[in-house]
Amino acid sequence: MIDCMPVVKAETCFSIQGECINVSDIDTVKRLFKKLKKENPIVAQWVKNWSDQTDDKIGSMTCALITYRLIQSQLEADMMNETY
Repeated sequence: MIDCMPVVKAETCFSIQGECINVSDIDTVKRLFKKLKKENPIVAQWVKNWSDQTDDKIGSMTCALITYRLIQSQLEADMMNETY
């Protein structure tokens, strides 16, 4: 069992890089946000409320979504490593 926030490794960054190539595209941001709403609605609401208060709503939401995905991917990798 992992009982702390994972430390994101360089390999994880490289592994999700392909997902982030079109992240500046509004449709990609909407798709990623919709996925976050389904997986973690409380975090999605926080991200929306926070980004609504910034001058760059899409940019701030993009940063939050990428950060969430990095942590999620690292947690998945850590769980797989712990299992094997």
